[in-house]
Amino acid sequence: MPPDFTMVFALALVMAAQIVTTSEGLAGFSSSAVLSVAVLYVVAAGITATGALDHIMNKVLGTPTALVGAQLRLMLPVAVISAFMNNTPVVAIMIPIVQQWSKRVDIPPSQLFIPLSFASILGGTCTLIGTSTNLVVAGKAEETGIATIGLFDLTLVGVPVLFTGIIYIILFAPLLLPSAEDIEKRQLEALGVNENRRDGRAQSLRALIPKGIATDFTVRCLVQPDSEVCNQGVDQAGLRGLDGLYLTSVQRDGHVFNAVGPEFVINEYDILFFTGLVETFPEFCIKNSFTPITDDNEETLNDIMNGIGNQTTQNGVRKSPTKSPRVKWKSKSKAIKSDSSSGLQSSSSTSGADSDAFQNAKLEMWKLNDSPDHDDDSKECPSTIMGEIVPTKRMRKGTFDGRLMKVIVRSGGGLDGRTPKEVNFRRKYEAAVLSINRAGEKVGSRGGLGRIVLQAGDELMILTGDCFDWDNKDTENDLKLSTVDSNTNNQTDEQFGKEFLISMVVRDSSRLKGARPLAGQTIEAAGLRGLPGLFLIALEREDGTIFHAVGSDAILNKNDTLWFAGERSSVATLRRIPGLVSPNSDQVNKLKVNKLERRLVECVISMDSDLIGKTVRESRFRSRFRAAIIAVHRSGHRLLNKVGDIELRPGDVLILDTGPYFIPRFRDDRNFLLVAEIENSTPPRFDKFYIALLAVIGMMALYTAFQDKLSLFECAVFAAAVMVVFDIISPQRARSSISWEVIITIACAFGLSTAMENSNVAQTIGQALVDLAILTGTGEIGILFAVYLATFLLSIVIANNAAALLMFPIAVQAIEELGLEPEPTLFVLMLAASSSFASPFGYQTNLMVYGPGQYIFMDYVKFGLPMQFW
Repeated sequence: MPPDFTMVFALALVMAAQIVTTSEGLAGFSSSAVLSVAVLYVVAAGITATGALDHIMNKVLGTPTALVGAQLRLMLPVAVISAFMNNTPVVAIMIPIVQQWSKRVDIPPSQLFIPLSFASILGGTCTLIGTSTNLVVAGKAEETGIATIGLFDLTLVGVPVLFTGIIYIILFAPLLLPSAEDIEKRQLEALGVNENRRDGRAQSLRALIPKGIATDFTVRCLVQPDSEVCNQGVDQAGLRGLDGLYLTSVQRDGHVFNAVGPEFVINEYDILFFTGLVETFPEFCIKNSFTPITDDNEETLNDIMNGIGNQTTQNGVRKSPTKSPRVKWKSKSKAIKSDSSSGLQSSSSTSGADSDAFQNAKLEMWKLNDSPDHDDDSKECPSTIMGEIVPTKRMRKGTFDGRLMKVIVRSGGGLDGRTPKEVNFRRKYEAAVLSINRAGEKVGSRGGLGRIVLQAGDELMILTGDCFDWDNKDTENDLKLSTVDSNTNNQTDEQFGKEFLISMVVRDSSRLKGARPLAGQTIEAAGLRGLPGLFLIALEREDGTIFHAVGSDAILNKNDTLWFAGERSSVATLRRIPGLVSPNSDQVNKLKVNKLERRLVECVISMDSDLIGKTVRESRFRSRFRAAIIAVHRSGHRLLNKVGDIELRPGDVLILDTGPYFIPRFRDDRNFLLVAEIENSTPPRFDKFYIALLAVIGMMALYTAFQDKLSLFECAVFAAAVMVVFDIISPQRARSSISWEVIITIACAFGLSTAMENSNVAQTIGQALVDLAILTGTGEIGILFAVYLATFLLSIVIANNAAALLMFPIAVQAIEELGLEPEPTLFVLMLAASSSFASPFGYQTNLMVYGPGQYIFMDYVKFGLPMQFW
């Protein structure tokens, strides 16, 4: 049963038993402390709505090289922010940021997420407004006349506790928190695999384990003689630290070199093996003059490479092959075909007119023509398995050339039980197989893809041409698109769990005052690498030139268009980057929707829609539906078109920038299916950040200066009013930002605390603690330890706010019995209730990081229990 339901039920029982009166039982609902907590949720929502926290934290984290540096960069700013904001939204903001950051700096997430949660908890103990627990204890003390606690009274105790906790984390996290190897071992055990087994299954299943880089596919490519990486070391050639790709091994003259070091020299005709985010592989190959190896060309490659291996000069320098592979070329004026009959390009073997053509032409396609009867011009739609080396504006006419796609072999289809070579895979499907994954095992990673007998359920990484079509009968019967989560049964997730391509334009000035403009910065310095759930795949200059596989050192210019690929939940992240705006911003502004009311909505074009066959511009979509389309997903393709030129088709998934009216009005419209809002997609108010910051500072200054005349509730209302009046958040968002479950739990706990007093339970327990302290001779120290231990144990079972309020009358009784000063005991009560480290269920932030950190319950016990008494 949820905690708020439990507390309401318990309060109803003590009221029915006449232990408390109705007014006493409901007193918590009118308590200024409880109302202050509610209003501070609105203040925190206002700060979050500006979007500045995301930007600031991404900059602060940086790129540390050691675990200690990373933990300090993470914990110190989180603790400072949590001292003045509710730590739940702080941790919620930080989780996706830390996930990507941990991959970028190569630090296991298990070493970062518990420190993140604990730092937010410790930071909350430094001020009165740091946690709701502090507020309710102070409010209860003020109501009973025991003590009045100021905003920074707790700081003298909280700050030393904070730094003591940080020291503990730095010293013992490497020893007590799970390492990357520990996480890997647990996952292998969960899969039923013995870590010490030497068979292939244990090794292959490691590919299923996320270690900062996906490893379920391995792809290969051949180094062409004209590649700039020839005769360079791996590090010098830029093949280390690639964004999402990892060089695993190199094959040369039949020998495979594993775990190649940074000084390993790359030669022409080497075969390179890569794993990771292989989706970027085609553009990566184009950039570096590599030839991807597929089922369609590997036999031809092998024949040529066998010849190359035996052709060396006396001094050991490799010669070029004796015959030039046949490949289609395109010069500025006409297409030129070489006369050779093999299928691999070679720059050093061409001669005469063909050599000149090779030097001056652009590569239109990597297309292998090993079939003697194959006619390059026989198809109306030529194959474009790889795009041009030199990007041109023509690339905007369709989807990305050479789109990588994950597909699954259907049971009983034309591929089930047959090899790619038998079915002539490229001719039949207009695609080539790059890699095969079967039940977690990489099949044919060292070659022979065309001769592997495929089975139902095999997952293929294929490189498709422009003619690849899901409507083709063979394709539809033999293959199906691999979803993000093949085990999901949720129709909405299956439909919407797609990747979108969205463009953003660089402006010369930032919407966040004081932030450095993006124009003039590198991709790395601008923080555009490692964005949560996003990948930068292309950069388009103002003149229309497109660059793929964008390097970290690429300089951004004003009006550059950046193309990002990402899931729907990640699209909203781009709106929170100062200096980036949607290219459709003019269209969005014409909607005349209040910025506070704007949100992203996702919908699918239905089969019965009258929009089918029309371009977005022809359909007058914005005028008709009062919504602007900002991204389109279609059957596994990224559409690199201007939105207005896209011709809509059934099943197209649209992301719309619109107002609150769209969903209720068009949810049942025949043009759309599965209309849904993307959470937290309201545009950030960068221009309002300093107003929001001044409101928070003003709230604290007023309370500190006029504490004897103004309550925290009144000061918090002032700050919340500023957030609403200055359009930082809307009234609707202010209302929805309040966690009513927490408010109800706290309010009911006030009544139960009174019930413990009225029933003499508090007096009995308090007297027992005093007697125990006298018996053991520990005095005040014994009382403080007993209060701390009892509150800590109680907070494991029930909400920490409720635990503090239930222990409050017991602590007060003990204070009165011994004639002690109330403040130390109240501070211990606040710290004990807020500092629950030994259980994932003791504090909400602990539970929030449980999954992202890949923890188990005992991790909290092993690491948190010693810290509880550190």
